[in-house]
Amino acid sequence: MKISLVISLLILLGFASLTEAQESRDFSGTIESDGLTRTFTGHLPPSFDQSSSFALVLALHGGGGDAKGMAALTDFNRVADREGFIVVYPEGNTNNWNDGRLAERDIARVDDVRFISELIDLFVARFKADPTRVYATGISNGGFMVQRLACELSTKVAAVATVAATFPRNLDIPCNPQRFIPVMFIQGTDDKFVPIEGGEVIGGRGKILSLQEAITKWVNFNQCQTLTSIAETDIREDGTRTTRQQHTDCTTGNRIVGFIVEKGGHTWPGGLQYLPVSVIGLTSRDFNASELIWTFFSGRAFELQQPLVTIDSVDYNRPTLTINGVNFTGSVVKVTINGQDVSSRIKSRTANSLTLNGNRLRLNLQNRENQIRVIVDAKLSNIITLNF
Repeated sequence: MKISLVISLLILLGFASLTEAQESRDFSGTIESDGLTRTFTGHLPPSFDQSSSFALVLALHGGGGDAKGMAALTDFNRVADREGFIVVYPEGNTNNWNDGRLAERDIARVDDVRFISELIDLFVARFKADPTRVYATGISNGGFMVQRLACELSTKVAAVATVAATFPRNLDIPCNPQRFIPVMFIQGTDDKFVPIEGGEVIGGRGKILSLQEAITKWVNFNQCQTLTSIAETDIREDGTRTTRQQHTDCTTGNRIVGFIVEKGGHTWPGGLQYLPVSVIGLTSRDFNASELIWTFFSGRAFELQQPLVTIDSVDYNRPTLTINGVNFTGSVVKVTINGQDVSSRIKSRTANSLTLNGNRLRLNLQNRENQIRVIVDAKLSNIITLNF
């Protein structure tokens, strides 16, 4: 992965620690990803130094937008300065994201998931970003892309928040997150571009789930139990009013939250009114989406490289395998693996399989080497080897 980084401060190769005396902490850069030169900008908080780790927020612009516009729209730099996190604004190829809605168009050939994954790796390695506190948010096309990241990059992204977007109805990849993930939606009822009731996105840009369908999708995945709907106070007389729909008692303590902005448009609440109301609708001033999103993200982390399956013991004298305290002895059993109910049959000691979150999990027992190889992921990208 080729990297080029330009920081407005004088930073020596290796990214020496910054001091509070330096005036600007804005930066821009490029990386080579999947044969393309990809660009991004970002901002470091005044508290930044390389002796500590910092949370990382990725903010994805809408279709046709860019990093500079996303920074202006959200004012995330201000929140980052106060709260002490790194914010990065990646740019889509030709200013669009391959969010899974438009498989027939050229943008579908661009691997944006890989780009974001490599960008995370860069900031973990060079800026000491905390790999357990990486978050993603976006608006419109960027919001749909964030949903795709929740599906495909849950091992690197701790939580996501989507503004003015729901979920692609015909996502061109299986949505099989490798871990439970907190999700937030903020959607206006009068969004003419992304209808809250679902259907076709304006301009023939793909079919989407309604907001309620999208929320339900993640509620079911996270196994949430309790629903609380709270009508928010209409703080500003701006023609909007917000209702919060919160699902709690989810697995691992996650929350799924939806903010429905009555009379709100295709906008970022509390942000810049980037086009006339006649075009994009009202921007609510009852709350600030950037502040709200950071509050949702803050403190949410996951254990790094925690296997989805724990192998407790293997008895090579008889065909017995113990996984998470449950013995598989050749019979059909029901077992919970990290909160997921999985039913399977262990047929032999050399070619065994389970299904987890829709992905194929192969367990290969090799008697001669006393080794179990656990492959989690249909693409075989996560390989864990345990010796006994």
